[in-house]
Amino acid sequence: SKPANYVSSLGQKYWTDADVDQLADRWFLSEFSNSGNRMCVYISQTSDPISGGWFAYQFTAPSFPDYPKFGVWPDAYYASSNESSPAAYAFDRIQMLAGSPATAQRFSAPDLAAFGFQALIPADADGATPPPGGAPNPFMRHRDDEAHNAGSNDTTRDFLEIWNYHVDFATPANSTFTGPVNIPVTSFDSELCGFTSFNCFPQQGSGTTLDPLREVVMNRLQYRNFGTHQTLVGNFVTDVDGTNHGGIRWFELRNTGSGWSVHQEGTYAPDVHSRWMGSAAMDGGGNIAVGYSVSSTTMFPSIRYTGRRASQPLGTVEPEISIIAGTAANGSNRWGDYAALAVDPVDDSTFWMTTQYSPASSWATRIATFKLCTPPGTPTIGTATAAAPNRIDVTWTNGTPPSTSFNVYRATGTCAAPGPFTQIATGLAGSPHQDTTVSGGLTYAYRVTGIADACEGDPTGCVEATATGACLLAPTFAGLTSVTNPASTTCGLNLAWSAATASCAGPVTYNVYRSTTSGFVPGAGNQIASGISGTGYTDIGPLTSGTTYYYVVRAVDSSNGVAETNTVQRSATPTGPISTALAETFEGALSGGGFDNAGWTHSAVAGAVDWVWSTAQSQTPTHSWFSASQTSVSSRALVTPSFAPTAGSTLSFWHTYAFEGTLAQCYDAGTLEISTNGGSTWSVVPDAAFTSGGFTGTINSGFSNPLAGKRAWCSGSIGAMTQVNVNLSAYAGSPNVKVRWHEGDDSSALATGWFVDSVSLSSAAACSSTPPAPLDY
Repeated sequence: SKPANYVSSLGQKYWTDADVDQLADRWFLSEFSNSGNRMCVYISQTSDPISGGWFAYQFTAPSFPDYPKFGVWPDAYYASSNESSPAAYAFDRIQMLAGSPATAQRFSAPDLAAFGFQALIPADADGATPPPGGAPNPFMRHRDDEAHNAGSNDTTRDFLEIWNYHVDFATPANSTFTGPVNIPVTSFDSELCGFTSFNCFPQQGSGTTLDPLREVVMNRLQYRNFGTHQTLVGNFVTDVDGTNHGGIRWFELRNTGSGWSVHQEGTYAPDVHSRWMGSAAMDGGGNIAVGYSVSSTTMFPSIRYTGRRASQPLGTVEPEISIIAGTAANGSNRWGDYAALAVDPVDDSTFWMTTQYSPASSWATRIATFKLCTPPGTPTIGTATAAAPNRIDVTWTNGTPPSTSFNVYRATGTCAAPGPFTQIATGLAGSPHQDTTVSGGLTYAYRVTGIADACEGDPTGCVEATATGACLLAPTFAGLTSVTNPASTTCGLNLAWSAATASCAGPVTYNVYRSTTSGFVPGAGNQIASGISGTGYTDIGPLTSGTTYYYVVRAVDSSNGVAETNTVQRSATPTGPISTALAETFEGALSGGGFDNAGWTHSAVAGAVDWVWSTAQSQTPTHSWFSASQTSVSSRALVTPSFAPTAGSTLSFWHTYAFEGTLAQCYDAGTLEISTNGGSTWSVVPDAAFTSGGFTGTINSGFSNPLAGKRAWCSGSIGAMTQVNVNLSAYAGSPNVKVRWHEGDDSSALATGWFVDSVSLSSAAACSSTPPAPLDY
């Protein structure tokens, strides 16, 4: 995918999901489009979502990405969707935070029996402490063993399934999606008006019943790292008494280093009303809240919440509290899919709940905020004094009830017109606090909060002071703009950026950091250059041909030695000169018959139907080749001329397709095959060779498709063409290689077929490293 101003062309968009990437202090928005199976993702360029700008991305799913749910993780933005089978995605977070072109990877899990609607949910990280380095993102679903394993079920327990997703964007073949890990839980019942009905829970004064959404663990699956242990908190609906009476099953899993297990769980159903469509979260003090919908024959759809304080016995919750009572029945069965409970990242104790209620015949959205803890009294602010150069002392007195510790917040500006307040000190035993990170000449505003029993109270009033001493501000700098491969015989990469602005006397210089690991932390150990005065740098290494290198550039004010700390990271791979061995647009430049180059062929392999030259779809400019799906057993192939790959050869093409079946039940499909003997024998291109756009399934063997059992592109829908890239280095040295696009159909229904366009074969020569300069003694 790429950042682009494409949003106006996407058609109608749905299901906006908002989140905070607390690890990067950015905002995250997503939605999907009704056109072309697009998943749209927006990342704020700064911590200010109003005026800081956004990076916009689109990714294309192989079929309609229904019910998407997202989770923030250090190595990726992870997502799930319902695409006939449960799909799991990873989007390259590091590149997206930088506004660089980003790729996505996709896996899927097998379906559960009984359910029609199928989806997993990824973990979403909260809190200041990230997951351990290299930890996979746990995707989850619940499994009612009696429903999904009939005849071989566990009669005393049911399970939470965890699927561990580890992504490697540098080498996609190393990415893994493994599971399920079965976590035993107390038995529950997913049969709510059957296993597939969208109508179940009653509402007052209406015969319309509401969707129970029994099929999924609800949004969010919240993750926290407390250092001594990690937690996963979530919920789903269960039939509490076999009468289609919904209750909230909530849970907390813990991992102390040896894997996930249940720490506590419970079912909340205190009366005859049904409760469902919940959202659960844990605050920084370990308190758990669950918000949900509630309805029955004597109650209009309403919103309530309950919670468990960290000091309560395990598995217990407090009496529920009403957020708002509904006053009418909803006019349709659709209900509450957009519920979410989040914890305020500023104080880590305020819960924010949003979901639906019914004030009239159509639903409305309500936003509520609450705390489960009892905050202490507000301290009384004292003074802020410029006590020494580059130091401001802040004083306060304790409130009533008293606090056991204090946090200090600071903003640049006066109390009358401050900037955003950020926390600069936490867990202080008492007054005063000496702020030694101030810059001379600037005015700072301060507030203080008190903490008791892991609960933060309201902030004090504001005091301000103007600092004396030297200017200690870092430059303002947007970070590295680009890294490009000059494709010269000597390995090198060219870095470029826009000039920084000095906040103090200047002048500004730049430091360059390099690593072969995406997401690396810049430091003295990976700094390769310093004191650069211009807006560009050529890294001649020594670098290794074909290796991807990642860079960060930071600006330094020479007058004070202060460097800013941007994390914008960009990458490139050095190679020698790049040559194009084949460029085919299918515009018929050679003979007017569909090909620009000699040697292309196409034929019916089984049956009588062949590929045809088409203007119905194209990548550029107007033509492509098309294989139409059939209702009879058949196959057909589009074949390249012979060529001789070298190390670093890449085959690229664009396509769009729609085949009968799903990703799990792939009946008709198209595959990519390769021959090293001029077409005498063929084999399917291995999954590991794809660097983008690889196969999505395996062809079903039950209905006589000639390509049964082969990896292929399955399902899909016709839309904007997407690019596929294949590394052919493994075939270097073979003088008579051909590639073919081979579509096969089974004996029954059909979809549209397969369009292929814009084929190219490029090769990059190896570049040679420049040895380091000799040492002078």
